[in-house]
Amino acid sequence: EQAIWLDDKYADVRDEDTAWVETVAESFTDWFMRSYAYLLKEQQVKLGDGEHNALHKEISEFVRNELRGL
Repeated sequence: EQAIWLDDKYADVRDEDTAWVETVAESFTDWFMRSYAYLLKEQQVKLGDGEHNALHKEISEFVRNELRGL
């Protein structure tokens, strides 16, 4: 999925089917949440499902807008 997004070799696939966007957004969201918890350790503000879902939505919208060239 990341290759579809980042490699122009997959430009046709990228434009035809955008189901990969959700997988990329979920992977990035999970990575962000884990990194945040790891880096801040005890200083972190605990994030829950609401923050996870909001971040996932923002990332999905960002990738979709990038596809449209916005």
